[in-house]
Amino acid sequence: MKASIIFAAAASASSTVQVLEGNSGTWSSPGYPNGYSKGVTKSYAKSVAPREILVLDFVDFDIEMDADCAFDYLKINGEKHCNKQETNIVNNGATTTAPATTTTENQYFTTFAAQEAKPSIYIGEDLDAVFRTDALFEYRGFQISYRLLDACDSFFNNVDDETVAAKRNTYC
Repeated sequence: MKASIIFAAAASASSTVQVLEGNSGTWSSPGYPNGYSKGVTKSYAKSVAPREILVLDFVDFDIEMDADCAFDYLKINGEKHCNKQETNIVNNGATTTAPATTTTENQYFTTFAAQEAKPSIYIGEDLDAVFRTDALFEYRGFQISYRLLDACDSFFNNVDDETVAAKRNTYC
C-alpha cells in the first residue's frame, strides 16, 4: 500500500512540468489572462544546448505584490520575480500591470530593474522555472515569449549582457 501511495505522489508531482517545445513560442501562467488560482505550483523546463541562448521576453506580468516575492512568484533559474508595486486583484478579468523586478542575482541570468518595459532576459543554461501562488489573492498572471538562438547569431551583435558575452567568447 505504501508503494502505491508514494508512486501516485511522484506521478502527480511530475505531471506539473510543462516542457517548452520548439525553438520559439509562448508560455503563460495557468488561467492566463483570466487570472491564476490559489495554491498553484507549475514548473516549466527548456533544454539549452552549449552554443545556444534562450531569450525571454515578458509580454505581460501581473503577480501579487511583495517586496520579497514571498507569496506569489515566478522563479526562473533561481531568480524570483513578482510585482514590486500594488496592482488590482482579478475582478472580471481586469487588472493593472505594475513594474516587476527580481530578488537575487545569478551568473547565467540578467536581472531587470523595476520599470515599465522589461528588457529581454538571456539564459545560457537549461530553463528551470516554477510559478507558485499562495492561498490568498489571484491576479492576471504572466505571458512570456521565448526564442532559442545560436550564440553567434547577429541578433546578439549589440546586446550588452554577461551571459551573451561569455557564450560568444567561447563559441564565435
